[in-house]
Amino acid sequence: MKNKFKLVIGLFVLSQHLFAFTIKDSTFLNSQYLSENLNKTEFINSSFINCNFIESNLDSSKWIDVDFRLCTIKNSEYVRNIFLKNFHFDNGYLIDFSIYKSRINRVYFENSSIGNLEFHNCQINTLIIKNCTTSSIKIRYSNVQNIKIIGGSIDNIEFINDSSDLVEIGHIQCNQVSFKAGSISKVKLINIKFNSSSQIKFIETKIHFPRICNSDMAKIDFTRANFNFETFQLLNDYKCDVKKFSSSKSKSIYLEARDMYYLLNRQFQNAGITETQIQFEILMNEAYYKSKNHNISTWFSILWNKYFRGHYGLSPKIVIYTALVIWLIFGMFYIFLGQFTNVAWSLYMPLDIHGKVITSVQPRFVIQSTWNISFSYIKYCLLFSIQQLLMPSFSNSSLTFFKGIGFSQKLLIPIGIGKVLSFIQYIIGLLLLFNFIQAFIRTLN
Repeated sequence: MKNKFKLVIGLFVLSQHLFAFTIKDSTFLNSQYLSENLNKTEFINSSFINCNFIESNLDSSKWIDVDFRLCTIKNSEYVRNIFLKNFHFDNGYLIDFSIYKSRINRVYFENSSIGNLEFHNCQINTLIIKNCTTSSIKIRYSNVQNIKIIGGSIDNIEFINDSSDLVEIGHIQCNQVSFKAGSISKVKLINIKFNSSSQIKFIETKIHFPRICNSDMAKIDFTRANFNFETFQLLNDYKCDVKKFSSSKSKSIYLEARDMYYLLNRQFQNAGITETQIQFEILMNEAYYKSKNHNISTWFSILWNKYFRGHYGLSPKIVIYTALVIWLIFGMFYIFLGQFTNVAWSLYMPLDIHGKVITSVQPRFVIQSTWNISFSYIKYCLLFSIQQLLMPSFSNSSLTFFKGIGFSQKLLIPIGIGKVLSFIQYIIGLLLLFNFIQAFIRTLN
């Protein structure tokens, strides 16, 4: 009798407010809403217990600080322009619920059975689906800040042309997950229980910071994803770089990242996608070197392998960039010695029209007192530097020398410290040339 009295009171309250703009601080028990018109109705700080909403018009309604417990919602038509904020749906049934052009802010589905749930062209701030049994979830053409699907089981999840900041799927029995087009800043796929036919696919989707368990890699297909390797990195690898973890923990994470990059490398190798395979091999090597103790020998090892060898012998372009930097550095050394010190690093001699040294002219030391700074001098220092780096040669006395480029009629012969610098640059040039050829050949394989 008491429950019937509460039901009558609840129905009476609803009848008084059903077509009002706002319903506040109300509790509805055991109510049935069959094809009810709740268009533009606003519910604030209300609770629904053991209620059923079947084919009701929920367009343009607002649900703020609302709890649903032991309820059923079923709609075969799209629900449009709905606003959900601090919305909790617990221990209920959600069947054929499709939301279009709506705002979702802190919405929680827990311990429920979900048939088909779809968000189309929505603004999703936070959506948490926890410990639910779900047949299908589709997120289409939506702007997503944070979606977490944790626990329970799900048959099919689709993300189609979304712009997502964080998508997390974990500790769940899963069949199919598809990411098609769109972009994801951070995607976490953790402890997913697969069956024999399960697969996670990324198709033309831009990925930036994924977090994946190594044991799940066999069921995840990245070969059709889009990677921008200027920004791409495993999420935990990136967090270690920005000092989110202690040094001891970072070391183990770097080694785990190395193994994951290796698995990704093998996936693209098996697919015959060489360019992406090389990029993952570069990331694998970088993760390994980052796991080592930071000391002088490690620093030199990274400098050698990353820049002089060209990303561990995999990128000839990096070798060319390194050669350009070495050219400019040594060119500056020559300019500095000749113009701002009293150290003579080279002899300067003119040549005749046949390229012979004019013996009647006294050679000049290349120092400030005998040669004022000029564009011509800077040009010859830079030309001398690039010749020593890329076109080394020796005279009969084993001294490197320069006969000019572009029919120049001047000769620079290094002496003293200039002889040492030019010899060092010559050796560096040979190493860079060898490393460039090696890296170029590896990229052709």
